[in-house]
Amino acid sequence: MNIDKIKMVKPNNKEVITSINKDFTNIVNGEIKLNTGLASLSVNLVNSNIFTSEVINLVKGTDNKWLPSHFNAFAKIMVRDVLEDNFKQFDKVKKQALKKAIKIAVGFIVAKSLAKFTNDKHINAKGQIAVNSSKFSPTMKKKFDSKQEGGIKALTVKDSVSYVNDVLGLSDSNKNSTLKAQLEKVLATITNEKAGYGNDFVELPADCRNLYVPVRNKLQSIIDFLQIEKEDKKLYANK
Repeated sequence: MNIDKIKMVKPNNKEVITSINKDFTNIVNGEIKLNTGLASLSVNLVNSNIFTSEVINLVKGTDNKWLPSHFNAFAKIMVRDVLEDNFKQFDKVKKQALKKAIKIAVGFIVAKSLAKFTNDKHINAKGQIAVNSSKFSPTMKKKFDSKQEGGIKALTVKDSVSYVNDVLGLSDSNKNSTLKAQLEKVLATITNEKAGYGNDFVELPADCRNLYVPVRNKLQSIIDFLQIEKEDKKLYANK
């Protein structure tokens, strides 16, 4: 996939961009709860109409299933074409919020399931999103409509993520990732005192030494990111 060849059309209505930027401001400044801001951003992305069927199909391409890389591509394209900003320099909190909101929005668009409550609003006072339960799979009906009442259901951001994961055939986020398992295995190996490694990297096999620098640099970037306390609280709240 070459995202340079995929273009999003910036909405002519300036209020659309204003609303999206307002969501980002609220999320970054903590003026409202993170999940409320994510709900608003997700809904605004659906209503912006920037995620056209053409853009969605081009990003997914010939892949048989949705992948995290697709949502990263959507985010890069949107930042470039709609927000007219540099993705590499884009605020980290905004970037994480955007990727999550895009996944929710794409799921709603694919399923055509975004609805409104009786007050004609997509989001209620609790920050829950109105979703048409007629679009639920049997699994989602059991989870969110166990009484089989039908109609409009109010889903939290966390619920919405579970729902769109089902729509898009993605693994639920609460399941252990392959990366987590790999990291645990590596950590167990390099800190194994019985093997003579402990915390002394000098003792590691010589054939690993060419990998020391890129591993160190990657770990340092992770450490730097996690040390930003204000951003951490917003990124990992309610998880």
